[in-house]
Amino acid sequence: MPLAHKILSIIALTVAVSAAGSMVLWEGSVPNASHLIIAGVSIAGMSVLLFLLLVTQRRADQLDERSGELAHLKRELENTINTLQHRNQEIELSERRYRTMVDQQGNIILRKLPDGRLTLVNDAFCKAFGVKREEALGRIFAARLHPDETSGQPGPARSTLGDPEQKYTQCVQTAGGWRWITWEDHAIRDDRGRVCEIQSVGRDVTEWHRLETALREARDRAEGANRAKSMFLATMSHEIRTPMNGVIGMTGLLLNTPLTPEQRSYASAVRDSGEALLGIINDILDFSKIESGAMVLEDVEFAPRALIESVAELLSQRCAEKGIEIVTYAHPRFAGNFISDEGRVRQVLLNLAGNAVKFTDHGGVRISMQADEDPGFIRFEVADTGIGIAEDALPRIFAEFTQADSSLARRYGGTGLGLAITQRLVQALGGRIGVSSTLGKGSRFWFTLPARRAPAQVEAAPSLSGVRVLVHTAFAGLSEVLVQQLCDAGADAFAAKGLAALETALAGGTFHLLIMDARAGNAPPGEVLVRLKARLQGVKSIVLISPNERSALPAFQSSGFDGYLIKPVRLQSLVRRVRAVLDGERAVDADDRLSPGGDPVRVSARALRVLVAEDNRINVMLATAMLGKLGHTVDTVGNGREALEALAARPYDIVLMDVHMPEMDGLEATRRIREAEKTGRRKTRTPIVALTASTLQGDRQVCIDAGMDDFLAKPLDPVALAAVFQRFAPAEVERPIRVEAATAGSTRAHTQ
Repeated sequence: MPLAHKILSIIALTVAVSAAGSMVLWEGSVPNASHLIIAGVSIAGMSVLLFLLLVTQRRADQLDERSGELAHLKRELENTINTLQHRNQEIELSERRYRTMVDQQGNIILRKLPDGRLTLVNDAFCKAFGVKREEALGRIFAARLHPDETSGQPGPARSTLGDPEQKYTQCVQTAGGWRWITWEDHAIRDDRGRVCEIQSVGRDVTEWHRLETALREARDRAEGANRAKSMFLATMSHEIRTPMNGVIGMTGLLLNTPLTPEQRSYASAVRDSGEALLGIINDILDFSKIESGAMVLEDVEFAPRALIESVAELLSQRCAEKGIEIVTYAHPRFAGNFISDEGRVRQVLLNLAGNAVKFTDHGGVRISMQADEDPGFIRFEVADTGIGIAEDALPRIFAEFTQADSSLARRYGGTGLGLAITQRLVQALGGRIGVSSTLGKGSRFWFTLPARRAPAQVEAAPSLSGVRVLVHTAFAGLSEVLVQQLCDAGADAFAAKGLAALETALAGGTFHLLIMDARAGNAPPGEVLVRLKARLQGVKSIVLISPNERSALPAFQSSGFDGYLIKPVRLQSLVRRVRAVLDGERAVDADDRLSPGGDPVRVSARALRVLVAEDNRINVMLATAMLGKLGHTVDTVGNGREALEALAARPYDIVLMDVHMPEMDGLEATRRIREAEKTGRRKTRTPIVALTASTLQGDRQVCIDAGMDDFLAKPLDPVALAAVFQRFAPAEVERPIRVEAATAGSTRAHTQ
């Protein structure tokens, strides 16, 4: 029963008792005032008691309620205490783990205030610097730096400037001696962004630093050895090439004099042997430059079609001597100019085409340029009908000092470096190289170059529209190329395979022109032309000849030919000659391009006074003879000092300055000449052309930097020499000279 009900029951009982008592007292008597007073007092007492009991009940209820709240709060407090105890245990465990991890780190770890006082260090720090943790904490830490390493070394204090992280290396004094420590500082910031602590992690890199120092010293020694090797190669290049240039150059001059057939044969053999030796020297130098990383490429604008045609012309004499053909074809899409290192592209083509000629005894060699599978590249191909390469030798064909068949080395010679150098050059130019071959049937080498076109140029497209041409040659590859070139120019061209096919074609078709190879068929071309005379009514004829067959031109003219073309045939020459013959011009007494044996070269119209500064007697004789044939007056000196004295005594129109000379070399002499011109001691600027047997990349720029105007590589090439005089002497005339010394080997040297 609730307490309130109990109290009410007690009160009711009390009232009843009181009433009963009063009834007893009053029983038998009449209630009087006292009785009333007593009853009233009893009732009042009971009311007070009732009030007190009610108040007490209320207070008891409140106490019960507060007691429940206190019990609830007690339970919550107990839960909170338990949670805090659990969290505290986790924090203590995490701190122990962190401390263990920090102390077990091999790296030095510390924290410090911005003023440098340490707030945390690990065991690695204490071990490294020989201190106890309690001794280190609260003290300022500043590592002692090695006296030789303090200048310019950044320090941890820099992190207080606002850098979030900083890494640096110092040589510091530790308990184990001087050690190299790499520090990583991290700035720790408060809520306001201010640096409150700096944490530093240091790693001992002493062994790594020693290794790096040893590697750096080894690299320096290697670079020194490489420089010494390069200097040795440059010196040997000059010392070996100088006498070789004299042999080749003087032999060329000898071949330009009246000789008996036997003497000319011996002199040609000497020249060829010299050029072969010079080619070997060039291969070794090129390989050394590539291996040492000294090769630098130059971007120049050039015409690929003209380039492959010039390479074919350089090799045409060798092909003529072997009785094989060399032909070129460039797709019309690539008629414009491109940008690359023309000299290196020429060298690659010469290496590949030279090898093709070397290993081909029948048929011929074709150099072509066409689109690659990748539209961003152009593709060059050199195909031959030579001995071919065995399938198992193809994977190693581009390796250094390797021949496809070592037994062939005795027959064909060579260093085994040519293709290795070619591969390196193509890769440096940004292209790829490959080969396919069938033993006994020939090989096909190809390489690609990035198709970087030069700014567009307007080039008149050749046009032979409506012209029908019949082609008859001994080498099917030559017919194929001529037909393709004629069709590209708009003509309708066909090839006849054999004399019977030629007669059938002439009998069954209407042609405007016949192009016939002088070597086609067993009979002389004149006799073939006479035999075909009945079928050639209204058909013009052009004969194809090799450079060494020019002496037969009058006989060809007498046989009835209307014109001639010298092989290998340039596209422009082909179109121009076809057009001229069809227009009725007799063109058997002139040619429109350079070729060995007395071509017209543009030279200065006036005799120039030339100073040649050269210390080698043979080279002096060679330069004097060449310049004398060009009609110039030559003075010679033996070193740079004498060149300065000669220029001070009289004016010269041009100076040919050897780079390497005793007492004063050509570079120093040129600098002094240019300085005298700047200060006014010399009134006019004299053109100076460098002469050098060195072909290391950068030689040309060294000469230009010294103040020279041009660069000629030895052996001197009459055509290149004449071109230099053409540049510095504007007034020109055509004068025929012989260019026996202009060979593939010397041209290659000049392009490097």
